Formats: sequence, structure tokens, C-alpha cells
Amino acid sequence: MATASDAEKLHWDQIPEKQGLYDPKRESDACGVGAVMSMKKTTSRKILTDACDMAVRMTHRGAKQANENDGDGVGIMLSIPDDYF
Repeated sequence: MATASDAEKLHWDQIPEKQGLYDPKRESDACGVGAVMSMKKTTSRKILTDACDMAVRMTHRGAKQANENDGDGVGIMLSIPDDYF
């Protein structure tokens, strides 16, 4: 396990130590979800690139597309203002 100070340096498949609400004892091999947002309700390309990065790092079968005959998959939900259209 890495130390909390090394959290920024972890490889995507490493498990960090217990911190805040995160507890590695609760990890399991199952599909997951992630959320990337701005708490200040601001727009930013970084939010989208972080969401894409998170989707790439999901190692469940949908994100890997290990079973091409399955309807499973991964996606990103965006909020697009009505004025844009």
C-alpha cells in the first residue's frame, strides 16, 4: 500500500490507503461508477478530459469491451444548455 502523500503518484491499478470516506477493505471486483463535476457549477474542458480519463481507467468488462456481443458499455453524461441548440 502507498502512503497518503503518495496518492498523487499511484498507478491507476494500485489501491490507496484508507483516507476520508475511502476504505480499501470495501473494494470488490465489480463494475463501478464515477462522477466528475465542478462543485462551483462552472464549465471546463478539464471536467470532460477527467471524465474520459476515468472511463479509460475503468477495468470492468464494459469499459474494456472484452465481450463484443454484450450490450454492456461505458459512457459519459453531459449537461448541454438549451440555448446551445
